[in-house]
Amino acid sequence: MNQFPVVLASYFNHKNDPQRGILWDSDYSKLLPLVHSVVSRRVPIKIFHNCFTSLPEINNCEWIEVEADSTLTPNIVRYFKYLIYLTENLDKFESVFMVDSTDVEMLKNPFDHIKPGVLYVGDEIRSTVGRKWMQRTQGKYLDIPDYLQVISKHRNEVLINCGIIGGDILTIIKFLEQLTEYHTRYSKNLTTSSDMSVFNYTVWKHFKNIMNRGPHVNTRFKREERNRVAWWKHK
Repeated sequence: MNQFPVVLASYFNHKNDPQRGILWDSDYSKLLPLVHSVVSRRVPIKIFHNCFTSLPEINNCEWIEVEADSTLTPNIVRYFKYLIYLTENLDKFESVFMVDSTDVEMLKNPFDHIKPGVLYVGDEIRSTVGRKWMQRTQGKYLDIPDYLQVISKHRNEVLINCGIIGGDILTIIKFLEQLTEYHTRYSKNLTTSSDMSVFNYTVWKHFKNIMNRGPHVNTRFKREERNRVAWWKHK
């Protein structure tokens, strides 16, 4: 069977967005910039959601309605849905990128450039792993025994961002298995955000030797940039 690359994104509003404190509207139009940027490069995209109706038919775009786990925040549920989907479709896909749905766009086809055994991640070039924001708003809610030790060890490294994650499917499944294990143990029933904290902890503890990031992966965070170098625009 032929295998293909795929982009996964999601939009869940069963609970408030823990970072903004609001419930997202059921408005699929917010995802269209991402969708069109992906399908225009002949890459399929799958959108997981729990709230849309009367969706447009777009070539190479599939809208997948699923039930969201009420014990997890919207930005955490996605990882569990992705893991189930990729595991069940292991023979269909060669590689995958998982990206935020409303503030990311594909600028260049990343699947022409990625190598097996590498975990590609977005970053925030002006921030570091040890920034006070993450400890103040996310890290302090976690009970992972060595969380502070791992984060402190890498506190001066560039902060990586969970809005862009990619690689070959076996690497991504391995990563998602580890990530969801931590979220199952430490993020259940939290009303605050833990995605950036657990993501950085997981990557720096288990995947730092195969991590790849930089200006070829994403534009400078929150700069609204477009260029011919980056695969992805992130805000």
